Amino acid sequence: MKSVFEVGFTRGLLEIKEFFRERDAVIFTAALPAVMLILFAAIFHFKAPGTNVPAAQIYTTGLMAGGVASTSFVSMAVAIAVERDTGGLKRLAGTPMPRSAYFIGKVVRVVVVSVIEIALLLLIGVVFYHVKLPRTVALWWTLIWVTLLGSAVMGVLGVAISSLPRSSRSAPAVVNLPFIVLEFLSGIFIPFFMLSKGIQHFALLLPLAQLAEGYRSALLPATFAHLEVGGHWNHLAVLENLLAWLVIGFAASLFTFSWGTEHSRGKFPRLRSYDKIDQGS
Repeated sequence: MKSVFEVGFTRGLLEIKEFFRERDAVIFTAALPAVMLILFAAIFHFKAPGTNVPAAQIYTTGLMAGGVASTSFVSMAVAIAVERDTGGLKRLAGTPMPRSAYFIGKVVRVVVVSVIEIALLLLIGVVFYHVKLPRTVALWWTLIWVTLLGSAVMGVLGVAISSLPRSSRSAPAVVNLPFIVLEFLSGIFIPFFMLSKGIQHFALLLPLAQLAEGYRSALLPATFAHLEVGGHWNHLAVLENLLAWLVIGFAASLFTFSWGTEHSRGKFPRLRSYDKIDQGS
């Protein structure tokens, strides 16, 4: 008999196959951060104060964090909302598959897609904007654990928020609003050192800002560190923050997640307009 992790991994392979069958989704998911990087690099030509680091390299690291969050947080929340609305989750809940295997499969999918996203942005950054790949084993390890942990955290938070949309049609709008706000606060569109100190300290409580700092520490020169809060890279703070949000996201998922569209205690309300009409008739 297969273990939960074996079933979850198998489910993950199926999720990956289904994702790559939707070619338009694959193209736009991968292309959006890449196109934004090319646009920002063409528009902005400043260098970070006290360094020789150009804007293109700063935006490479920021959009790597934004790309991971987009392919995990946004994609996870919208996909689950669609599966719930179409009855797919109820059908899965009625199968012998352990329910935890479903979530393992989702995590496998977002990690694989996130790695592909990072590889594409790194390729563009190295070829066109002279981004230097990590120079030591330690920096390579930082790049790896930040990607894996960051994609898992954002994916779990995507599960937690997936019950908020009332239908699959509203899911993209509902999920993208907090995500775009999070991107601005975290220095994805505006370099983090340009934000006010108050916003910086607040943003560092959030996972995306810490994810972006992790990428900056792995890919930007050491001379850039003086622009960070505290004047240095703080890998321990990045790790602690992401682990804390992993626990918070998991706990929130247990409270908010539902397999169907019906009301249940502790879930976000999911009553749709045509349900009200049916009840009134």
